Amino acid sequence: MKMTKFKVINRVSRKELIFNSEELREFFRYRNDVCFMRVGKRPNEWRDYAVSVIKPTSEKIFKPFAISLLSVGLVILITKLIMLCI
Repeated sequence: MKMTKFKVINRVSRKELIFNSEELREFFRYRNDVCFMRVGKRPNEWRDYAVSVIKPTSEKIFKPFAISLLSVGLVILITKLIMLCI
């Protein structure tokens, strides 16, 4: 199962955070807490952050397999050439 990831960047400090969908919802959750507001801190607001979606990469088995076959073939070829010269 591919999960969508989000990159969240603070517009002031340029700090980057990476969240999944549940963590993103919790990060921007509205907090109706009197003690929280009394301290002087405000909850995370959408306008203070730039949010972008990180595209999931699909891993393909063919490319690493082809590279490994090519490298093994190259090693065998170089070994045969060296053995012919000796």
